[in-house]
Amino acid sequence: ILERTPVLMFIDDFMHASPQTRDLVHFLVNRFADAPYTTVVCTREEATAELLGSLALEGSADPVELHLQPLREQDTRALVRAILQFAEDLSSELVESISRLASGVPHIVVEAIYELIDSKVIRVEDERWVVDASALETVHLPESVEQLFRERIERLTGVHRELAEIAAVAGDVFWPDLLTAMSSMPIKQDDIDLLVARGFFKAKPDAMVDGNQGYGFAQFAMAEAVYRNTASSTRRTLHAAIGDWLENLPEGAAHPDDTLIGTHFRLGEMPKRALPYLVRGGSHALARSSFQEALRHFNHALAVIEQLKDDELKLEERQGFTRKIAADLMDCYGHCHQYEKAIELTQALLGPGGPLAGTNPSDNCRILFGRANALAGLARHSEARTAYNSVFRLLGEDLVSTSAIEARLGAVVSTGHLDGVQTAQEQLRHVLGELDASVRDRADVAPVVSRIEDELRAMETAVPS
Repeated sequence: ILERTPVLMFIDDFMHASPQTRDLVHFLVNRFADAPYTTVVCTREEATAELLGSLALEGSADPVELHLQPLREQDTRALVRAILQFAEDLSSELVESISRLASGVPHIVVEAIYELIDSKVIRVEDERWVVDASALETVHLPESVEQLFRERIERLTGVHRELAEIAAVAGDVFWPDLLTAMSSMPIKQDDIDLLVARGFFKAKPDAMVDGNQGYGFAQFAMAEAVYRNTASSTRRTLHAAIGDWLENLPEGAAHPDDTLIGTHFRLGEMPKRALPYLVRGGSHALARSSFQEALRHFNHALAVIEQLKDDELKLEERQGFTRKIAADLMDCYGHCHQYEKAIELTQALLGPGGPLAGTNPSDNCRILFGRANALAGLARHSEARTAYNSVFRLLGEDLVSTSAIEARLGAVVSTGHLDGVQTAQEQLRHVLGELDASVRDRADVAPVVSRIEDELRAMETAVPS
């Protein structure tokens, strides 16, 4: 397509994008960086940092950030009239009432109109919409959006209210089989269709699995409102049950990932069952370079460990999980340049009273190496050199493992900042000379050797201090 015309890709609600979608967007942005290709993604403000991480490219300008503003009053009124174009006897007072409640947010316009349909102010008769003037005199739109959502939820009764609650707890996508399994009452497809007709649910054709049509909430804000208005005990029970249902699905019946199952178990207050899923989910995100996502999962996993009692997780197993999670967290913090957080984590885990305090330092090498990287990132070169040399000693001061070579490289680079480029050059050449030929030819060592050679070339062009 790009050979014929410029291309613009627009993705709405990017904060709900799957990891695979995020990876694909990043790949396309990278692949067509020099082509007439533009990517526009919409996200909520609180998800902006993660969005920018998905689009950022090394050596490229930062993505342009645009903050969407509410519609102007006259545009909101125009939108209301356009949606209600088939309504007879549409009064300016009704248009004004809807516009005032919406405050320039289009999806609130839609919710307000659904509210008027639910309360019989507007009757939909085929292609003719009828405004009941007498009902309009007794029915008034709520004063706030939160109240609007609450009233729409409260009008749901019996099985429909329960289905909405199950769906809100289930998340972005849910299936009839899931709703049936979780519901305390028999449900029919007609019940789901009614919630679609009333603007709560919408079909998601791309979420169909084995003929089981996927659904989602028509408005994310409505899903949040239903979730907030569901009793905490009910939410907790549903999260646990949904996690169990997803975990026991037959092969190919659906596509839950480790993160989704772990999140349901975590929110269902089942920490022991949540822990391995959260760790695997974080590891998968880290392997895909989705660092913000990995940070979220690993931090949840650490919190889950703290909830587990000693008889649920033995000390050795607890320390093993903590050590693995912490080491991966250090990698994430390093890639996200969150160096202070990396140092704080090291102190919290290895300092006095920490869960890894007093344990074998050799077992904590990855964490200590992450701390050294963080110190270097903060330009605390003297401390960084000491930290790198400590890791090198823990690894046996033998230039055989990749970690040992990287620790030595880090120490020498810090030396360049402290004692001058010439000293660092001499030490790097010495490191290369010490590397056995069989070690240098190993696939895992070759990238580190390449970095050493890059550092040497950079130092050769630098002005000696």
